[in-house]
Amino acid sequence: MGPIAKWLVIDLLEHSDPQHFLLVKDGVTVKGNRARNGVGHVGRIILIRKEQTECEVVEDENDTKDSAPSLNLLFAEEMTGNEVPTPSKRQESGEYFLIWAPYSFFEFCTHNALRPRPDVSPGATASTVESLEWRYIMCVAVKNIAKIRRCSLPDGTRVIELFFLDGTTGHPLIFLNGGVTKFLDALRGIAPLRQSSVTADEFLLYANDDAELGANDGYRSVSRARSSGGGLNSEKRASFDGQERGGFYSVPAFLEGLTQPDDMEQMLYERRDVSRIPRLFATLATKIGEVRLRRSRHLIQNYGKSMSTYPVSSSPTHTEDSRTEEPFEFVEELIPVEYQTPQIPEPRNRTMGPPLTAEMWNSCFIGEERRIDRNRYAKAMAIAHAGGIERDIRLQVWCFALHIYPDVLESTEAQRQSVRDVYKSMYERLKEQWKGIFPEQECHFSAFREMRTSIEKDVIRTDRSHEAYVDADGVKQRMLYNVLMTHGMLNFDLGYCQGMSDVLSPIAILAETEEEAFMCFSRFLSERCEGNFRKDVKVGMKQQLEMLQVLVRFFIPRLYNHLVRQCAEEMSFCFRWLLMFFKREFSIDDTMLLWDVILTCPYTPQFELFVTAALLKALSPQILEQHLTHDELLKFTNGIAGKLDVRHVILLAQDFYDGVAKCAMAMERKEAAVGNNHRPAISEIFSLLTLAELEDSHAVSRLGF
Repeated sequence: MGPIAKWLVIDLLEHSDPQHFLLVKDGVTVKGNRARNGVGHVGRIILIRKEQTECEVVEDENDTKDSAPSLNLLFAEEMTGNEVPTPSKRQESGEYFLIWAPYSFFEFCTHNALRPRPDVSPGATASTVESLEWRYIMCVAVKNIAKIRRCSLPDGTRVIELFFLDGTTGHPLIFLNGGVTKFLDALRGIAPLRQSSVTADEFLLYANDDAELGANDGYRSVSRARSSGGGLNSEKRASFDGQERGGFYSVPAFLEGLTQPDDMEQMLYERRDVSRIPRLFATLATKIGEVRLRRSRHLIQNYGKSMSTYPVSSSPTHTEDSRTEEPFEFVEELIPVEYQTPQIPEPRNRTMGPPLTAEMWNSCFIGEERRIDRNRYAKAMAIAHAGGIERDIRLQVWCFALHIYPDVLESTEAQRQSVRDVYKSMYERLKEQWKGIFPEQECHFSAFREMRTSIEKDVIRTDRSHEAYVDADGVKQRMLYNVLMTHGMLNFDLGYCQGMSDVLSPIAILAETEEEAFMCFSRFLSERCEGNFRKDVKVGMKQQLEMLQVLVRFFIPRLYNHLVRQCAEEMSFCFRWLLMFFKREFSIDDTMLLWDVILTCPYTPQFELFVTAALLKALSPQILEQHLTHDELLKFTNGIAGKLDVRHVILLAQDFYDGVAKCAMAMERKEAAVGNNHRPAISEIFSLLTLAELEDSHAVSRLGF
């Protein structure tokens, strides 16, 4: 494009009001050529409506406005968002244009009161670099776009390619900060746009399925479209624009005299010899409103049935009837973030190891006193961390991992039994205390009364779908209530906090007695969740969220930068994950497997932080692509419950830890002293990161893996 496009952009911006800007997206790069070493020019995409009315005069020689309030508003310093509010009414007259221009062009226009003097070319006072950038300025009418292709670079950055009606393609638009979905959503709001039935990454404008035969691969089948006579030319597209939006279509004033389609193409594409290429197969989508309504009702019905997954696109082999009932729409726009299917990579050529068996575990105890063999014990914990634990010995291993027994490596079976006896005696006395409170006493004991009420409410709704808790008066249901009430008496300052019943639930399923469940549960809270359950739970979780923030800032910088822009860097959207150790994100059996890996990690405590960071890294392409806001992040992270394979998450977490450990040891530069197989604890890692950042402020940018 270039010279003509510059003047089109200037005219559009000069004669537009703020409400005409449907979308403003920063950080969009145009690659100078298709080669890998092509130079990228960073700029801004604008989707704008050119106002037209029935009374608008095509030529207005007296139009000599010198001011441009819309431009000043658009590029004001306080405008940091990527979107401008869309007009509330779609039925507005006018034509829609898609603009891309580099930042240097907008700066030049701002400094020169928007419109340069007629006798001076914009490039005359600009630098050589700017003049090169300006060659890629794009201004295209939306009705002249036939197809949009979405793809990704190796680093996950999204790219958009535009295919025009004359068979040409635009330069790739690289969305450095994400936002492709919102771009497509904005475009869909002003034109019939739907996903291709051939590939989910192509979107057709004003087209039916037949159009795809002529629209694929750079429109190589133009001759076939010419012979068919089934195309929809730009006059008909313009007619649709006017009729669909309830307005009267007229030629924009700044394109005066260019009423023929070929002249329009020459103006927009700078082509001197544009032939009358028939419009490729495309038909008017006349019932967009009905289709949207039918699709919305279908999704609402599915949500009511608690459906957790939705296909990105239908199968190409579906019949015509099925396509009518289930049109290819924007799943990203139609499905709220809390209902979307999380997309995480599947580990390749790697699976979890075998679980720790009872035979392996029993081999750790030697002699009549059943003392611990250190080497076998360490090996057993490594096996459990890599593959989990068999159900029959799971709670027993957890008790060792939670350090219930003092000096566990030196303890005998008799000493361990004495510890169990102490917990049993404690449980019985505490249980008698709360059971001995009579009604008259409870009436004047508000703290106890509130604790009992909260426990009763939570117990009856905890994991009721699991077979162990189906019976409202079952053994496990009573165990939940009794253990929670007894623990409340143990720590009355804390009492009961919401979420404790979720943590106790897997333990109660594994425990044979209430005393055993109480012992493991109370130690679990003090050893692993000391700050999670407090009256001011946010204060208790603050340290964990800050540690997670460090991991994300150093090792997932693109995601962290996005979180900063959304004021979400405090990581509160991960609150539920860490509070209950992912209890609500997985089934009980999967939760137990994840807890096996977390509790038995031989390298570092708080392995749950690496699980959280690894999951965020895996989900970051989806988060960045949809440009999720602070509130949307919370809905998205809470909405992944039941939609992930816990084994994939575990493998991702283990790989993430290995990558972090490798980077940390590289910074330490003491591999020879500690050995290449050394696995640092999280405290060591944070110390190394802090020192590295003090020594080199650019260390963060070099820590990717």
